[in-house]
Amino acid sequence: MVLRKRSNPKWPTIGVKILVVFGLLFLVFPVLVVIISSFNKAPFFEFPPREFSIHWYLKLLSSYKFIDGFKVSFIIAACVTVISTFSGILAALALVRYNFRGKNALNAYLQSPIILPEVVSGLALLIFLNSIGMFNNLINLIIGHVIWTIPYVIRTVSAVLYRFDRSVEEAAMSLGANSVQTFLKVTFPLLRAGVMAGAMFSFIMSFDNFALSIFLAGPLSQTLPIVLFQHMRYEVDPTIAALSALLVGGLVCLVFLLERFVKIEEFVGID
Repeated sequence: MVLRKRSNPKWPTIGVKILVVFGLLFLVFPVLVVIISSFNKAPFFEFPPREFSIHWYLKLLSSYKFIDGFKVSFIIAACVTVISTFSGILAALALVRYNFRGKNALNAYLQSPIILPEVVSGLALLIFLNSIGMFNNLINLIIGHVIWTIPYVIRTVSAVLYRFDRSVEEAAMSLGANSVQTFLKVTFPLLRAGVMAGAMFSFIMSFDNFALSIFLAGPLSQTLPIVLFQHMRYEVDPTIAALSALLVGGLVCLVFLLERFVKIEEFVGID
């Protein structure tokens, strides 16, 4: 009887782990380069830096154009997050729980901004809003960003609704709760993961949007990505790296807050 040599089952697992490590390094290394370069003392990009300094962070924090751009982006993103989240919840409830004529058409219409390029959407909105006399650039930016971000809220909330157990709502109503109390105390808490995910996507995508904003912004409503673009047209210094490092740090803080109030497992939909 010939005995066959068994292959070591650990090798495929080790190979997968190595690929995962290389993939993570491929994603993280450019971010680390930007963060390290932001502490460069030289007036140009240099990696690795010969001398370290926080000069570019001080310059960034004392630059009125970057501070004003951050304020405009934050105000717009905050307004867009509230409007898109509230509207997305209502739209998701209507599309998932009710059957009505034109439901598929409405769903396709609400999801269409994802399919259209941002440049096309921005130009179309610019022409339409100007034709009806809407010349308030801040409001125009909020309208454009809401149209762009609301499909993501609908998708995240709908994903939770499709696996939602309606029996918990029926149990609450059988115990005397009306429809409003049932929604506020039972339904909405169970939708928290989808709502938080949609709100987070809305805020990040609105804050970071450039292609759509460049068409709708005005002289007094320059968002941070537009200010950064205009700065790069005339200067290329480590101020850009310092700003990028601060934005990465803000995103990390946002993830920690998400983990604090909504577990990552719930956020990504892992039971």
